[in-house]
Amino acid sequence: MKQYLLKNGQTITVKEANEDDAEAIKNIVNSVASEKYYVVPERSREDWDEAIREIKKQKGLEKISLTVFSTNEAAINLYRKFGFQIEGISKRQYKIEGKYVDETIMEKFLI
Repeated sequence: MKQYLLKNGQTITVKEANEDDAEAIKNIVNSVASEKYYVVPERSREDWDEAIREIKKQKGLEKISLTVFSTNEAAINLYRKFGFQIEGISKRQYKIEGKYVDETIMEKFLI
């Protein structure tokens, strides 16, 4: 577990997810997906219990990758604070209300 002090003085605690967190993670993803712009692909919402079990079984995990809308600067900055770096950009990956949005690919090496 790690604690981080935010600019506004609040402290947040970040811990590694486990099987008991599957329902909470599913609820968070569904909440974000219900927002108009930050849509999670349908396949990523299925069977969270199994997905988390599979991630904890990974021994020797060396790299984590994620993608984020390039317009979501808050998320990109948060991921950078956790040690993620931009690996690449998929140009015009999404079209939202008639405007194209790039997708930023980020990675973090664990070793």
